[in-house]
Amino acid sequence: MFVMLQVPPLVLALSGLVVLEGSYVAFTVLALLLYSWLYRRLSKRSDYDYLVVHGAGLSGTQPTPLLTGR
Repeated sequence: MFVMLQVPPLVLALSGLVVLEGSYVAFTVLALLLYSWLYRRLSKRSDYDYLVVHGAGLSGTQPTPLLTGR
């Protein structure tokens, strides 16, 4: 037999909020997994013309010790 319960509006609103937040988290995780899967399927380029190392520089034409270490 089906029993009807009287639920206060605050409890109903909070349960709806929990469902919406759970849906948002589930969608975000699924989007991340799909993006990760698609990114892994992209071909990798192995020959580059230039390489940029941020945060290190040259002293004249010679690389600094920081750039050499990287």
